[in-house]
Amino acid sequence: IKEQTGCDAYMIGRGAKGNPFIFSQMKKYFKEGYLPERPGLSEMIKVMLRHAQMMVEYKGETDTAWTSEGVTTNDFYIFTPLATNTRYTFRITSLCGDTAIAALFSAKTTCVPDSIPFFNNIESFPSSGTPACWHSGTSYAYSNYPYPVTYYAHSGVNSLYMYSDNSSYTYAALPVFNAPVDTLELTFWMYKENNSYSHELMVGVMTDPDDFSTFTSVATVAPTATNAWEAMSVRFNQYTGSGRYITIVSPVGSYCYPYIDDIRVDYIRPCARIENVSLSYITSDSALLRWSALGVTDYQYVFGPEGVSPDTLVPQDLHADSIILTSLTPNTGYDFYVRALCPSGDTSGWSNAFTFRTECLLLDTMYFTESFENVPFGWGSSSSTKFYPCWTRENNPYDSYYYPYIYNYDAHHGANCIYWSWYSYDNFDPIITLPAIDTTVVPIDSLQVRFWGYNNGGSYSDPVTLYVGFFYLITLNHK
Repeated sequence: IKEQTGCDAYMIGRGAKGNPFIFSQMKKYFKEGYLPERPGLSEMIKVMLRHAQMMVEYKGETDTAWTSEGVTTNDFYIFTPLATNTRYTFRITSLCGDTAIAALFSAKTTCVPDSIPFFNNIESFPSSGTPACWHSGTSYAYSNYPYPVTYYAHSGVNSLYMYSDNSSYTYAALPVFNAPVDTLELTFWMYKENNSYSHELMVGVMTDPDDFSTFTSVATVAPTATNAWEAMSVRFNQYTGSGRYITIVSPVGSYCYPYIDDIRVDYIRPCARIENVSLSYITSDSALLRWSALGVTDYQYVFGPEGVSPDTLVPQDLHADSIILTSLTPNTGYDFYVRALCPSGDTSGWSNAFTFRTECLLLDTMYFTESFENVPFGWGSSSSTKFYPCWTRENNPYDSYYYPYIYNYDAHHGANCIYWSWYSYDNFDPIITLPAIDTTVVPIDSLQVRFWGYNNGGSYSDPVTLYVGFFYLITLNHK
């Protein structure tokens, strides 16, 4: 072409495709007058590797710019160090003459395994769903179960609300732990609010916490009582799979509305856990607790404010199966834990929390007045809140509204009053009892009581009649 046209330059197109050696061959031909052979296999491999160079980069889910890791000729690359529990996008760009993206991939790093023992009381959960390093899901289309609620709580304010029906399930998968699953035991508290529905939960293990089909059941648990918290316990020593995510499931079946709280994971111990703690008596500043364990004479115990984890307290040794706790604060909730020191030298896991509340101080001076302003509106309208401090009530056990409770309409003074409602067909009379009086100092027959009442009966025509009296001994259902 050059001889015929006298051109100064020429362009090679398809002849160079798959044959980059054509340029060195032509240069040799024009300079020395002969066409050399194509390079051997080793030279071809060197050129292929040079063309296979890739620029590797990554970007975290909150990053605005790519971070370059440099160039590689390998068919793999290890990105390190990366933040835990973070989603990254990885980009691999070819360096063989253009800047086309050869690969774009997204993945999330795992969490650092939690240590044993593990405890969570749901208080740090976000308002919807579960926290980082937990996994949850539901097949129910109209709500994002599970999520924390304040209707009921075994300790603190929150519990985790599960749900299932005849076509939907809900699950909560705990974080990964730094111990084999078959060495662990799960305990948690469960609440059943209605006898009309099943409240069975399945407990097992998932291999992929985002894929419910990887769930393997280990046990089924269910409470026996209604409107009461019960401790559930499952050991995983029979599990033989490779999963690492302990999971609680409200399975497909009949309608189920369970609540769970105070979730604990610990090692399985040959020394049996103590399950029979009981309260023998309680005063405003002391409490007597008892328990038993076959063949055990030595124990350790801890106690603290309601909701405390035993792992944050210093164990106290005890050579008895009972303890009198003293110097307690009046009208205060406490959690008590005990564990056995077995003759074999092993130590049991901590018992489930035994929760109790000290009595209020007796009223020994007069005059006494109360306007119910010290708690928010609705206080006492669920089983998760007690009635007004130092007051007691006996309400209808079949009443889901928990009358009477604190109300912020129609108050005579301030914002709050006690809201009372009942029906003649209930065949049950709600009772309110004032704080107890020290009758050795203030005789009952020297007192009078006055209060303001308001009837907002509306469409109800029945007259309102209240009876006023006193108890020598209160044996009410202290809600």
